[in-house]
Amino acid sequence: MTINYAVYINQSYITTGISAGQVQFMQRIETGDPDDGMTNIAPNGICFNSVDGTFWQNEGSSESTTWASIPVTPVGAVTSTALAVVAATASSGAATGNGQDVLVTTESLTTAAGSSYTLTLTNSSITAGSNLMVTVGLGSATTGIPHLLKVTPGSGSATIVVENIHASAALNGTLEIGVVTLD
Repeated sequence: MTINYAVYINQSYITTGISAGQVQFMQRIETGDPDDGMTNIAPNGICFNSVDGTFWQNEGSSESTTWASIPVTPVGAVTSTALAVVAATASSGAATGNGQDVLVTTESLTTAAGSSYTLTLTNSSITAGSNLMVTVGLGSATTGIPHLLKVTPGSGSATIVVENIHASAALNGTLEIGVVTLD
């Protein structure tokens, strides 16, 4: 079986070479079922909605799509443990937040386009061999595009480098950096 991957964005999709007998997999960035008006979607094409975690399958033809929800059952036992989020505020590129789940609000940044900001997070839960899941997003900043460039765990700390990948705009406020220690 051949599986092709397509990304569905703003009422259109990007794909190549879908033909009879192939499965098309699309990722949606909107909630709900795919639009019934979408065409050229392979029969049995599967659409994953990354917003709400649902799967949909085209039970119609390429010319006339009919979408049906696909129930998904996790394999094995699934347990969930809520982590207490520790809030930390950075100053001069440094913050302290001890815990498995830390949300750092940076100081107000004016990082130029193409330049980077380095945060050193002191956290007793982090070791040199830690597996860290790090996210970055705009806090009060309304310009610039923060992009996670590098994460280096150390003994009791982690160094996180964020680059502003906007073509011309500097960051103009705070960022929020989430750090989860997975070990």
